[in-house]
Amino acid sequence: MMQMESASICVNGGQSATVRSGSAYSFAVTGGICVICGFSVRWCNGAMVFAMFLASPAPLRFNSIAIDGGATMSATQSQKLENEEGPMPTTSRALLAEIIDYAGLFPPAKLPMNEAFRRFLGHLAGDDGWLLARFVCPASRLDELAPLLETTDLAQTPLRIAVLGAGGDDPPSFAEALENDLELLRNFNAQLEGKAATDVFEVKLPGQGDPSEVVDFTLHHLGEVVARPPVSFFEVSLLDDRQDPIMEAMAVAAASHQIDERRRAGLKIRCGGLDASAVPSVGAVAASIAASLMAGLPLKATQGLHHPIRRHDPNLGTMVHGFLNLFAAAVLVRDHACDEATIHRIVGEEDPEAFALTESTLSWRDLKTGFQGVVDGRTLGMTSFGSCSFTEPRDDLADLGWL
Repeated sequence: MMQMESASICVNGGQSATVRSGSAYSFAVTGGICVICGFSVRWCNGAMVFAMFLASPAPLRFNSIAIDGGATMSATQSQKLENEEGPMPTTSRALLAEIIDYAGLFPPAKLPMNEAFRRFLGHLAGDDGWLLARFVCPASRLDELAPLLETTDLAQTPLRIAVLGAGGDDPPSFAEALENDLELLRNFNAQLEGKAATDVFEVKLPGQGDPSEVVDFTLHHLGEVVARPPVSFFEVSLLDDRQDPIMEAMAVAAASHQIDERRRAGLKIRCGGLDASAVPSVGAVAASIAASLMAGLPLKATQGLHHPIRRHDPNLGTMVHGFLNLFAAAVLVRDHACDEATIHRIVGEEDPEAFALTESTLSWRDLKTGFQGVVDGRTLGMTSFGSCSFTEPRDDLADLGWL
């Protein structure tokens, strides 16, 4: 398991926690529960209660707490401390918090940069802003985003950015594009230090060459160029029969596992597109979830996931995937050691009544898990999904009674 350096977390109210790698996921602080799994820590009703984003492909566990005073936060893998009023953590909050990476720049929305950024900030400031995690931006457009960040008075800093690499069809073109992406990333980070945190880098693996070599090359160069390298999510093809997601997962794991904390990697899957041919099968999506679990890698998804439950899309004329199907499968499989056939059934479920989310449990039919199972599934399984719409998934969740 990857080790984390000792970190000191100090919060308004004169309390702090010093954490070191140890043996437990959670501990009590003034009656609250602190679950430290990664980048973002929330402070609610005087108690540190929730941290959602992955810090590594392996579990991070902590057992040392020290109470003193202060109003700042520093941690090797923590980037933001929020003081806010709100309820103590529930299973529903654990499942849905920061679940959406806003991708308004991309089809079908394809908004101009200023409009996409304006909407992102508006959604983030709203009552349901806790559903949002990051603003998704191609590396090639960071120079458009930078002046907007510089001239905007942000309520929360640093603002998290998921950067999309250009990729390439083969290793040489991939390497050339990566060098350009990393130069843009380095310049952006230097210009926006303190206002933006590029904590995720996403790039599609080329269809040719050895995936493990490409992953190793990417992680190595990220570590050289960026002082605090982002988590790298490598997109695998679910449409090309030549690409076996299980083998690619193993390749990613081999390249990133047991190296050091600067080489964090995960898998990314694309679940739809602008026509029916871009929608992968239920079997392919289920296989990718099983593969990520086998490899011990986090997983994120993108495109075609505007709605919670699998449904027929009349515009595409085909069935499309639901984001809750994917997240429920990734969470429940960890608690119940489900086989791939069960994952297939969850991903393919079309009945909203088959799922239930309460303050204490998440269930699909006869499979159920609680708060800790959901936290583990979010941090080590499905971490987030990219969507060019915020209102559609939010409104659908409200219609289901899950908000």
